[in-house]
Amino acid sequence: MRYHQVVSHSELVRSHLDVLVWLQGDMQQFLPHEIMIAAWGDFSTGAVQHDVISAMSGVRSLASNPATLLSPATPTLAPTFAVGTWWGKCWI
Repeated sequence: MRYHQVVSHSELVRSHLDVLVWLQGDMQQFLPHEIMIAAWGDFSTGAVQHDVISAMSGVRSLASNPATLLSPATPTLAPTFAVGTWWGKCWI
């Protein structure tokens, strides 16, 4: 499946479950992952929201601590942030 087709399917996403199904489907060939962390808000003031998306048992947004989860200094996430790119005010 071509990248454009896969990304176009994002228009059908209406819920957290839809995001999970979309990311675990054909999107895996373009963005392989076991856990996806999305964050948005005002990073300069710390007013940040987040969502954790994963098919792994027990890996959920409600079970996460945003104070440590979103910090690039968090040892378990340091490799993740190291391979990401800082763009504007967010990691991508």
